[in-house]
Amino acid sequence: MRLIFTTFLFVLLAITVGSSQLEPGSIGPNFIVDDLEGNEHVLYDYLDDGKIVIMDLYATWCGPCWTYHQQHTLEEFYKEFGPDGTNEVMVLGVEADGATNIDCIYGPDGCNSSTYGDWTEGITYPMIDNRGIASDYQLSYYPTIYMIYPDRTVVETRQASREDFIEFMSEGPVLSAGINPVFTESELTGGSFCQTELDIEPSFTLQNLGEETITQADVMMMINGEVAYETQWTGEIGPFQVIDDIDIPSFKVDDNAILEFQFANINGDESSMLSHSSEVVLNSTNQVTITVNTDDSSVADGNFYVIRDENNNTVANVSLAENNATITTEHILPEAGCYTFIIFDNGVNGIAGDITISDEQGHQIYTNKGFFGSDIAFFNVAYMTNSVDLSNEVVLNVSPNPASESLFLNFRENDMDFNIQLIDISGNSLINEKYVAGSLSHEIDVTQLPAGMYMLSMTNEQGYLTRRVIID
Repeated sequence: MRLIFTTFLFVLLAITVGSSQLEPGSIGPNFIVDDLEGNEHVLYDYLDDGKIVIMDLYATWCGPCWTYHQQHTLEEFYKEFGPDGTNEVMVLGVEADGATNIDCIYGPDGCNSSTYGDWTEGITYPMIDNRGIASDYQLSYYPTIYMIYPDRTVVETRQASREDFIEFMSEGPVLSAGINPVFTESELTGGSFCQTELDIEPSFTLQNLGEETITQADVMMMINGEVAYETQWTGEIGPFQVIDDIDIPSFKVDDNAILEFQFANINGDESSMLSHSSEVVLNSTNQVTITVNTDDSSVADGNFYVIRDENNNTVANVSLAENNATITTEHILPEAGCYTFIIFDNGVNGIAGDITISDEQGHQIYTNKGFFGSDIAFFNVAYMTNSVDLSNEVVLNVSPNPASESLFLNFRENDMDFNIQLIDISGNSLINEKYVAGSLSHEIDVTQLPAGMYMLSMTNEQGYLTRRVIID
């Protein structure tokens, strides 16, 4: 009978509370809350001071929560490692069920629901009544206990013992010698869009995981390798502290672009640089390659994806019901226009693997490290290619690759004419030449091209040939 009741209770909690827990290594959202005594607590202030925060999310009617609470493991840990001990840790108890009133924390008198007793008795660490934290931290079940490290990453500890908590503490970040800035949040628009132009509003938050205080750096915003904005940042960011006042003006892009943010020349060290880049694709080809790495529950959960045109017609439907597999599919989309990519999982737990979409020119239309339930992306097909790949009919060798002066196209035999283009990563055709059937070699002068990746496109009425080319 106990097993049946426990199973039912778990299902009930999952339905009542909602979505899945935060993944280990996720960035913990900040919160500013008052405890029952009226004292304010700011999560990021504790973390910026180098402290570890343990947060116990409980409900007053939760039996397992009360059993663990009565063991006083967190209270004893707080006394040993909290402000009156080594001052390495802050412990916060959070009653996270919004349906219960604050009286339930103190006992049955005035409680509008149910409670196991006075949750403040024998407790010296702060107690908080707040439902918002549970929502921000994607609470799925009670109890949930999170450890939040000074670098703002989160791990779920379950109802750990003192020794387990100490082991979790040891797995946290360690300051490196010197300066060591890392991104904690990087908001630089990337991906593919069905728009003629796009407003970019960059936002970055950096954290110092080095022992040396950061006082200055050069900040640059690059578009296709050209400086679009630069300034010098000055301030004082000590170990574990955060830089969140980097102000970069918004700007527009109206074509495919590689965007790069640079935080360089840190504390005058010319060799130091932190960068983050992304690609904006406003125009793509109609030949796309979709690669999905499935997990070990793909068959049971019925994973699949569809591609729909702008009239909502389904032009592709691909099953992903294969466990622990890499599934790669090429699609030739029938016409120019805006397409929608939707990936589904009937089991709601998603796919914990890489998912990518790239077009014929190598543009990364879509990337994802995994999804839950479903995900959606849009891409605009502007360039049409012939639907026949001639690589089985024409043996072509391109060399040298990388090339710096000349690029040679060598054929075993060939009786077809071709229009030749070298297209850069923004979709611009920088070289246009004709190849006439009969010759087994064709030379392309690339000395005037900037270094980078290009797409060699050879087309005629019968079909196409493509190769990726590097110019160094």
